[in-house]
Amino acid sequence: MVPVAVVLGELVRAVDHVIDWQRVPWPLWAYCAVTLLGVGSVMMKVSGPFLAVALLPIIMMAWLYFLLRGIRWLWLATLGIYGLTIPQALFGSVTWEGYATTVIAVVLLLLPVTRRYYMSRDAGAST
Repeated sequence: MVPVAVVLGELVRAVDHVIDWQRVPWPLWAYCAVTLLGVGSVMMKVSGPFLAVALLPIIMMAWLYFLLRGIRWLWLATLGIYGLTIPQALFGSVTWEGYATTVIAVVLLLLPVTRRYYMSRDAGAST
């Protein structure tokens, strides 16, 4: 049996070769932190089917991983999803945390540094 630390170490080394961590702009790191805090908050408040609760952090981690890789269409899809949630935020029953998280996330994704990162030709594995 292989220890978990060895497997995680190999995974980190594999990921380290794919993403140029120093090229990723700070707003994108902040967006990841805000998103992960939101996922943690949802997981603590929601009691639902185990599979759904277990898949949420896995799906979000994968989404954030590919955002950090610089995949432009995923960045546009993320902005599009936030655009579709604006009517719900304005007219629905959203808490102040939901408003704050949405505004912070959109601002971080639209800052010039983040836009330049996704507009550059070699932003990552955009193919």
